[in-house]
Amino acid sequence: MNTRTIKKLKNESTRQRRHLNYRKVSLPRLRNFDRHVQHPFTDQFKKGIFKNDIYFTMKPSFIAWVYIKNIILFNIPAFAIHSILLFLSFMNHIVLNESSSLTTTAGGLQLLTLAYGICTILAFRRINDHMAYYNNTMLLSKYDINQSLVTMIWRTIEPSENKEIEVMDHYRLKFIKQNLFPTIKELALEEQLYSRNIKSKHVAVRQGAEMRYNRFSLDNRREEHIAAKHLADWKQDEYGGANEYDMLIKKYSHRAAPVIRDMIKDLQNDMV
Repeated sequence: MNTRTIKKLKNESTRQRRHLNYRKVSLPRLRNFDRHVQHPFTDQFKKGIFKNDIYFTMKPSFIAWVYIKNIILFNIPAFAIHSILLFLSFMNHIVLNESSSLTTTAGGLQLLTLAYGICTILAFRRINDHMAYYNNTMLLSKYDINQSLVTMIWRTIEPSENKEIEVMDHYRLKFIKQNLFPTIKELALEEQLYSRNIKSKHVAVRQGAEMRYNRFSLDNRREEHIAAKHLADWKQDEYGGANEYDMLIKKYSHRAAPVIRDMIKDLQNDMV
């Protein structure tokens, strides 16, 4: 094994483990997350029409509130700078009788642009962290939704007449981006949550950490990819058109962590 091969293997190993060395992901301080979740099919589940109670998502109003709250909070320093410039401009007008405003000068505009720009970037970084946690938490109950849908289709005589199959397929595609193509941040978040909660003194917290970590394991991700491929082939045979799984890879593979992209390549090679 020459030096070039060793270096290539080291780079490959580092690339695949990038999510283990990711920065600390910020977690939201939310005590009651359930009240921000909408359950449109709870009645169907209670009546026995649907067999699964996994069809729920975050309320759009809550998502909007996450964006608005963080953008406002993180821009407080920029608002303060803007207020100081306006106050100084007002004092110049009162004391020195100068009509020009410091917020319209070249230096003032540059300062405000820099302040608002940095604050907004930091706000969206925090928003992306929180949304990664919320999306993963929503996915927690749907981690095997592709496999569940395959099983339901096989057990149903007329899948096209089963309303739940249609609903499950809708929610499967709604979360398929996070489920099959997790980013480095989303993988890092689960690693960090597991490392923190597995050391808890409370048994329930440790058990919850184990359950969450196992559900988001690479083995489960692999099984979900295989199931998604089976579903895509079935839908193509039933309805024609392009293969859904191939379209998903083209659309979302760019966001996936390197370890996930390598897994997809291995699966594609095995499926050929």
